[in-house]
Amino acid sequence: ALPICFPVTIKSQHQEVKFDLFGMPLRTPQFIVLKMGVLAASTLQEEYPASRNLIQNIEKDSYLLETEVDGYAAISRFVLGLMDDIQVLGPDTWKAYLAERQDQSKLF
Repeated sequence: ALPICFPVTIKSQHQEVKFDLFGMPLRTPQFIVLKMGVLAASTLQEEYPASRNLIQNIEKDSYLLETEVDGYAAISRFVLGLMDDIQVLGPDTWKAYLAERQDQSKLF
């Protein structure tokens, strides 16, 4: 009969990993700030429930998201999909990334 093997775990070698609201591990955290209308805030909460405790109501029909994400790809896809209901407040590096993505678009 073959011996039964159990995995060996060495806790001192494990690292605690944080995840962003999209479920991505925060390997290279990027802090982002955006202002959203009702549609964008509702959609974000529906598609990514982890965002619910991150969204702040700042005035009637206006919401603020300040959080860290792992790079700009996932949050940019969301923003570009609802760009009429979202205002990117920062950082400037993300604004430049979004502008570049729009310039590279092959939609038309």
